[in-house]
Amino acid sequence: MVRDMSEHGTQSSRIKLINLLTGDSEFLEALRDSLTDIWDNLKVFSFYELRKTPTVQKELTTGEWNRFGEFIKMVKKMSALLHLRNELQVGIPRNHTEMVKFSSVADVDYRTVANHIGNCIKGIITRADNDEDNNKECGIDTTEVDERRRKGKRKRRRVIASRNNSESENEDEDESGSGTEGESGSPGSDSVDSSSESGESSGNDNGNDPWEIDKLGDRIKKKDKLDSNDWQWDSDCPVVDKSSSDETDDEEMQDAFNKLFFSAHGNRLDRRRKRKLKKFIGRRVKKYLEGRYGVGLARSLCFD
Repeated sequence: MVRDMSEHGTQSSRIKLINLLTGDSEFLEALRDSLTDIWDNLKVFSFYELRKTPTVQKELTTGEWNRFGEFIKMVKKMSALLHLRNELQVGIPRNHTEMVKFSSVADVDYRTVANHIGNCIKGIITRADNDEDNNKECGIDTTEVDERRRKGKRKRRRVIASRNNSESENEDEDESGSGTEGESGSPGSDSVDSSSESGESSGNDNGNDPWEIDKLGDRIKKKDKLDSNDWQWDSDCPVVDKSSSDETDDEEMQDAFNKLFFSAHGNRLDRRRKRKLKKFIGRRVKKYLEGRYGVGLARSLCFD
């Protein structure tokens, strides 16, 4: 075998292989020790026959071969065992031929063999499930802080990128909305325009907060100032009454909210302002945002 294996590879590799397979090499000793450790931890079932098996003999008259010869033990107990530490020895009261194939699943000896093997498989599955549960718990408890930070940064970059794409698609609408509100002389629109055109994130610190709800316009008002004839309230948010609203009012409210939403250079709404927006913005604006910017973006940024 060594001679056949040494024919493959380069000359140096063949020489190395032959040296490793010599009788007293440390390589073979290490393999022997590792195999010993593996076999000692394995659970093995050894089944052997307890009855003798008739041998095959040719009939002199007909010339046919039949099992009517001498009865002998084909595989003795010592030959059937592996002599391992965790080996389970099971004797079956059958001959060698009968052990190869049982008559039916209802056979008592078949059930003996099947139960032993089944219990072994159940133990393996149970240990595998326990190991998987332990790995899940360890994975949650031992997550590195740096890895979580990197994942959070990647997620924030994806959200900002998608938000910037939405902003670029709606630049024309924002500019037209800012011009219309500039003519009306609304103090809220002036502060929003100055924050958008400056391009500086410090605009909120100077007192020009673009997120103030009372600066949005006539169609976005606080609950105590709402006209009961124009608005209906449910558990979620105000609903505009169709009888007292028209398309012009809806467009003004949408333009005002667009200016509010995109004026802070893509910064995410904090929890307090998200709650205020959820209270005072009608269902029509919500449907408009979901249809224009996608349900996921509208809900995650405004209506969660």
